[in-house]
Amino acid sequence: MRKFLLILVIIMIPFKVLGQKYSLDNTLGLNYSGTTNSLTASALLQNSVTVKKLDFTSNIDYGFSATQENISNSLLSKTSCNLQRGKALYFVTVQNNFTRNVDMNLFGAGLGRSDTLKTLPYKLTYGLLYQYMNEPFVRHSLRLKTSKKVSRTTGALEVFYQPNVADPSDYIVYSSFKLSYNLGNFSVSLNDVYNFHSKRLLNTVHIVTLGIAYERKS
Repeated sequence: MRKFLLILVIIMIPFKVLGQKYSLDNTLGLNYSGTTNSLTASALLQNSVTVKKLDFTSNIDYGFSATQENISNSLLSKTSCNLQRGKALYFVTVQNNFTRNVDMNLFGAGLGRSDTLKTLPYKLTYGLLYQYMNEPFVRHSLRLKTSKKVSRTTGALEVFYQPNVADPSDYIVYSSFKLSYNLGNFSVSLNDVYNFHSKRLLNTVHIVTLGIAYERKS
């Protein structure tokens, strides 16, 4: 927990000191249900800094759920170095996927495309990720990321599909969705985090929260 809190502090430091352009988008959410006597919390941290033609991005999605029966948590952290030339994307990434006390570390690279479908901007990427904890093997990684702003309301979706190259029945599906209403640098948001691993006994973590987001760009 101390390590996680330290990461949060570092991520919240303004990136302007590192480059000419930066983007901060951090959301904290909480939800309590008296009907089911359950508590859920989430932190969605998406921050980037651009140095010349390179974009360095840090994403941390954390979810916590507690009921009378069990406690579950999910953490996806992703640090990547991205290069975009025209509509072409190239990236190197390091990922950590922690679900229900099972830790998975991935490293890889790939390419993709940034484009617009009618009025909807999107990024579609494909990469190969080497899983270097426990039994090492390689995963495909297909990602779709999109967002749309209408007046003060913004919807943002990111989805990963990561099957084992040697065993397609071993796959990960991860998605995060945020619907926010802007109030200046702050916004009210509805957050949905879903983490599924086909090979685990308790294979699903799904957390929905209401929260406050802080956003700033240079």
